[in-house]
Amino acid sequence: MYIRTFFNETKFDIRSCGILKKEDKVLISNEEDGSQTLPGGAIKIGETTEQAVVREVLEETNLHVKVERLVAIVENFFILDEVPYQQLIFVYELSLVTTSIQDICCKEETVSSEWLKKNEIRALKPLILEQLIYQPKQEIQHLINKEREKHVSINHEKLSL
Repeated sequence: MYIRTFFNETKFDIRSCGILKKEDKVLISNEEDGSQTLPGGAIKIGETTEQAVVREVLEETNLHVKVERLVAIVENFFILDEVPYQQLIFVYELSLVTTSIQDICCKEETVSSEWLKKNEIRALKPLILEQLIYQPKQEIQHLINKEREKHVSINHEKLSL
C-alpha cells in the first residue's frame, strides 16, 4: 500500500526519485502524459525513501542502483487532471551497482526510460529538478515548487542532519 491520501479536495503523496548519471547523460523516465521526470515513485507503508527509490528504479528500468546521498527534499504543489496535489519528493543521488549497463527496458511498470543529455530534456516535471541535476550543491536542499501559481517559487534552506 502506497502512502497516498486525500485531504478535502487535495491529493497528498510522498515520492522518492533518483539522479543517475552516465557520462554526460542522466536517466529520465517518460510518463504517459508526455512529461519527463526522474525515475522513482510513491513510498509504500513501512518503506524508507531510500528503499523506495531503489525498488522503483529496478521496477521501471531493470537497473540495480544504490543510494549515494540525499540531494534535496522538494515540496511540490501542482494540479493534475483538475485535482490539486501536494507532494513531498525525496531526491537522491544514485550509482549503478552493476558494472555493465544493458539496454533499459520496462520490467514491471509501463514507464519508459532513457539516457538523455541536458539539451534533450524537454518536459521535466517538476521543472525544479533540473537545477538539482545540473547545479548540484553539497548540502541538502529544501525546495518549494508551486506550479499552480503560474510561476515556480524556490526556497533554499540548508538542512543539517
